[in-house]
Amino acid sequence: MEETLQIDGNETVVAVVAAPIVAGQLRIHHFKSKVFGNRRMLRVWLPPGYDARENRSRRYPILYLNDGQNLFEASTSFTGVEWQVDETATRLIHEGRIPPMLVVGIDNAQSDRMREYVPYRSLDIPERRVQGNKYRSF
Repeated sequence: MEETLQIDGNETVVAVVAAPIVAGQLRIHHFKSKVFGNRRMLRVWLPPGYDARENRSRRYPILYLNDGQNLFEASTSFTGVEWQVDETATRLIHEGRIPPMLVVGIDNAQSDRMREYVPYRSLDIPERRVQGNKYRSF
């Protein structure tokens, strides 16, 4: 199943429903970042019941998390260990501790990860290459 959408003036992206996960649904979106000039992947987790007829007009809070490739699946995590965000969110929703919500995982830029996250010069990142101050615009 595919779905198209526009993200804040960026090019139209195509969403693909990913492989089944423990609970809810995971949809993958690819788009080009105007801020960093690279292609990015967003992993959007939808809570159980999101597609139910009675929830079609419901508005959901959204939680944005960095390092999206680590959040939901061990096979995509750089360490081989997932952060179990879908399992934790599902449990907290069922316990009534948080409302049903969407979770958006923003994949990092791999070798450029620190350059994009860190807003100041460090020993490992020359000042002219630091882009952390741009990340919130991303």
